[in-house]
Amino acid sequence: MDAEIERIWDQINVLSPSQIKACFAPGELESIAHSEHRPPDDHFHNLWQLATDIAAGDKALPEPEVLVIDLPNGGFLKCEMGEESIWGGTIRICDPNDNEIIMWESTEWAEDPEGVMGAIFAAACKPWKELLNKLNKTKLVDGCWEK
Repeated sequence: MDAEIERIWDQINVLSPSQIKACFAPGELESIAHSEHRPPDDHFHNLWQLATDIAAGDKALPEPEVLVIDLPNGGFLKCEMGEESIWGGTIRICDPNDNEIIMWESTEWAEDPEGVMGAIFAAACKPWKELLNKLNKTKLVDGCWEK
């Protein structure tokens, strides 16, 4: 059971606060937070209890619409839902302000999986300002960097 709780804990960490709240009935999270058995500010315990409840089958874990992974360069790798797989849609590399630098559609890696995966990892490892320079992207338009 502990391994299952740890696995679910890892999944919870990618959820937004609203997605976590959606796991609870109205007022249930507040009731847990204000229980006399736990300090009201013990959010860690609330999340751990959620992971335990999900592992026990008492709650369902909602699927986030976008998986967001923090990158060492301060930016983000975002993977969106696909038609056949939860993370099979679009992959985006974004700057620290959540502006898209570069993106790939699933059709691109279907055609050239090795090339696209290599490009994704190379972009994810590169400092975001250096990536912008390499791609000659200098203008920010509606949340996307362009040439």
